[in-house]
Amino acid sequence: MSSPTSPASSVLLQQAKAIGLDIGGTKLLSAPMDFECLNAENASLDLLDAHVRRVPTPHETDAFLDALTELLRGALAGPGFVGTPIGIASAGVIDAERGGVLGSTGNLPAFSYNPFPLAKILSARLG
Repeated sequence: MSSPTSPASSVLLQQAKAIGLDIGGTKLLSAPMDFECLNAENASLDLLDAHVRRVPTPHETDAFLDALTELLRGALAGPGFVGTPIGIASAGVIDAERGGVLGSTGNLPAFSYNPFPLAKILSARLG
């Protein structure tokens, strides 16, 4: 195994893409990102502003899931984003292991039952 100062360990990653999804009580936002890291001292994260999408948060569960699905479909349609990891941020208690929301704040009534299996639902909708 290489030490932290060896040349092999200083190369972290060449390029990666990810999609951020922010779930809030007033807005939903998808943000495709392009990460480039040549070594530990030379890294950059580009938020692809032209592809950031923001919509009001629907309060009814089906409309909420439809809006999330459309935001993610749009982000995944960008060049090189098929199969890209998606990170989701939301208010409330999140079960990262199971990909669900255990409890949410009152401003997110679309999480209509507990636990709300968000990752499973979105995976099924996105294929």
